[in-house]
Amino acid sequence: MQTPEHPAPQLRRPRLAPGDREDVEAVMNDRFQSPRARKRAKALLLLEDGTEPVAVRMRTGVLEKAQQEMLARFHSHGIHAAVFGSPRRPEKRQYDVGAIKQVLSQCLASRPPDGSVYWQLEQLAAVVQEHVEGAESITRQSISNILRKEMGIRSIRTVEPYWLRKVKQLKAA
Repeated sequence: MQTPEHPAPQLRRPRLAPGDREDVEAVMNDRFQSPRARKRAKALLLLEDGTEPVAVRMRTGVLEKAQQEMLARFHSHGIHAAVFGSPRRPEKRQYDVGAIKQVLSQCLASRPPDGSVYWQLEQLAAVVQEHVEGAESITRQSISNILRKEMGIRSIRTVEPYWLRKVKQLKAA
């Protein structure tokens, strides 16, 4: 907030090359671009022209803090990052899906922990975190995804529980 004792931080005015300015204008006028990218492109052009951040906010809806972040991305990563956002590095899997499938199969074929009739996703995640190297941070959602996509199990409830298999074995004998 701007007060006499806390003035608004000064934004470093962007300097666009003529070709870059044309590219930003093209993004701003392209109706197939996202509304956010179009607003950011317009804000970048207004800031380059020397428009005050408050006026840019009024004309584009891009807040002053977002303008500062946009200019920081512009100065560190270029125009594309300023308009479309910073590039994100895809996270690499840190665990072996085959090992997790094996542990999950063993769990689902065994008795669930005391007090449970069925295995719960939290319980499966805890067992996987304990037994699979590199899977210390795996979440219950990741366990659910592996069960569904890798093992073809849509729900844990569809897996025949351990106690029911034992009852069927006793009836058959």
